[in-house]
Amino acid sequence: MLKYLHHVNYVVRDLDAMVDYLEKNFRMKPERIEVSKGNHPAREAVYHAGITEIQVVQPLDTTSAAAKHLAEHGPGVTHVAFGVKNIEGLFDRAVKNGNAMRRKAVSVAPRGYKTVNIEPSTVSQEVGFQLIEDPEHEI
Repeated sequence: MLKYLHHVNYVVRDLDAMVDYLEKNFRMKPERIEVSKGNHPAREAVYHAGITEIQVVQPLDTTSAAAKHLAEHGPGVTHVAFGVKNIEGLFDRAVKNGNAMRRKAVSVAPRGYKTVNIEPSTVSQEVGFQLIEDPEHEI
């Protein structure tokens, strides 16, 4: 069911310092650096390791999920997203099995892929999962 690692999301306090670190230590340059607005205002650097996207995010507010994660846990991984097929079927199965879902339906991310978030709960052994169906990666 989990086909590949779609992306890993890191939250940091200083995006420029992390971009410099990744270039100095791993010779990685971001594919793009962008500012996202709306519900989750942040600066984000996006990298690729094969088909896996690495997202490095610096929150620009104090109320977004990334900002709250940073305040509570410090810098690090906020989530890992797995590429899947038939996301609607997986969503229905997760609901049927009693998982806590972030939304009541499959949603579409700004970049065009479908996404589902299973929230940490006793059903999921206190682990959250993000599932992505991305038409760019038909695996």
